[in-house]
Amino acid sequence: EVTEAALRAAKAVVVLWSSRSVKSRWVRAEATIGQRKSTLVPAMIEECDRPVMFELTQTTDLSKWEGDRADPNWRKLVDVIRETGAKNLIIAGGLDWGMISAAS
Repeated sequence: EVTEAALRAAKAVVVLWSSRSVKSRWVRAEATIGQRKSTLVPAMIEECDRPVMFELTQTTDLSKWEGDRADPNWRKLVDVIRETGAKNLIIAGGLDWGMISAAS
């Protein structure tokens, strides 16, 4: 469980949109905090209708990603996260940070 203090202190709040996460009040709340603090880094991990308030936010499409670390969309997500300077990430929607840190 992510604490509100950790969300507010995070340099990057990675939100993974999926059919399950778009229904979660907690994921939406975490995404809202990230958006308000300009730390939101969203990615879509499966085709889904994102909450309306996030439709205008640039979102990396990983819905067809098969684990290739050279995939342009994966590289884009990794680059955006690295640009934030984040060392500890808040990841809403489910992804192991090890996948991202090992992607270099």
